[in-house]
Amino acid sequence: MPPGAACCENDLMLTKNMARSTAKKRKKRGRPRTGVRPMIGVRLSEETRAAVRRWAASQQDKPTLSEAVRRVIDVGLKSLNEFE
Repeated sequence: MPPGAACCENDLMLTKNMARSTAKKRKKRGRPRTGVRPMIGVRLSEETRAAVRRWAASQQDKPTLSEAVRRVIDVGLKSLNEFE
């Protein structure tokens, strides 16, 4: 008997007609990548966060906390002449 064939009650050979399984794309977990810059996570003490928030509130354009952290880092590096 050939592979994939089955015998029925009448001794007739029937070929199994199985649908091929298609590979499904797995869903990726988490937030989609932006592809702009690599993300760097940082843990700040509550005192440091409060200081950054106060600094951000004193700025004319009122940056978000994330933007304020980036700007404070840039200001600190410029003061060391490490970044321009």
